[in-house]
Amino acid sequence: MLLSFVEKAQTYAYKLKVDLDITEVQAAAILGTVGFRSNGAQPNYREDDTYGPAWPKGTLRKGYGWMQWENKKIGDNGLDLFIDFVKEIFNEDITTISATDQHNYAYLIEELTKGSKKSALDKLKGTSTIEEATIAFMEEYEKPDKFSIFLNKRLNYAR
Repeated sequence: MLLSFVEKAQTYAYKLKVDLDITEVQAAAILGTVGFRSNGAQPNYREDDTYGPAWPKGTLRKGYGWMQWENKKIGDNGLDLFIDFVKEIFNEDITTISATDQHNYAYLIEELTKGSKKSALDKLKGTSTIEEATIAFMEEYEKPDKFSIFLNKRLNYAR
């Protein structure tokens, strides 16, 4: 049975609070971006509005998973790093099987605590309202261009 976004958010908000030492509002801001980016936190959501395994390694500009990890250009290889992380930690190949919530959550925590997105967590921790937390996380984690912000949608998921 698929969990609704609200049910999933309740579970993962608690985990985020504990694992990242953040407030409920800050956890909601992260989940607002997760929900927005992946059609309600669907672990195997593909950028073309389909579901299934990840794009093959090396695929450019095709997002996958909770945060729509992608290889934006040569040398900016978020999708490949996600695939490699799941292979190393879970011994599973998400280019042949669908990613799970567990895969996505573990990689998100890795990025925010040890990886290239640590600054997003630092910026998030300095916020106190849902609006400022959502904006801070979005700006530092994704750095979207002005056409990709969709702040109201992110806030709706966060709330």
